[in-house]
Amino acid sequence: MPGNLRELVLDKWRSENIPLKEPLSPDKIVGYLEKLGISASPELLEVYFVLSQFDEDEIDNECLNFWSLKKVTKENRAGADSIRFADFLIDSHLYTFRIESNNSISIYVDYLNGEKIKIADSFASFFRLYLHDVKKLFP
Repeated sequence: MPGNLRELVLDKWRSENIPLKEPLSPDKIVGYLEKLGISASPELLEVYFVLSQFDEDEIDNECLNFWSLKKVTKENRAGADSIRFADFLIDSHLYTFRIESNNSISIYVDYLNGEKIKIADSFASFFRLYLHDVKKLFP
């Protein structure tokens, strides 16, 4: 996630009066990801540096809730093919990421009925949609 994108996401949350928390250290992020059997790529470290600042007791103006890594490790099992990291309107549907065979990350909407729709080829693409074309996060 490029630095300017990181700041735009944090600015959005500030403008919506979402209380921001202290970001997790890289070591703590790595520890949580290891519990899920995931290697901490630079992309995941950057994303969770940002997401760890979102207060999971809040929702944004689009009714999205980004989960803490503590919740991510509680709600996902190690070795799962996709990892849940956010929800819409108290679990109406979930957002998941999958690490592909080439180590890229894909983002999906999971409707909990077995239907998953790919919406982005990276977290950077996901957050660009989030900031500039949020309707595409709700296919």
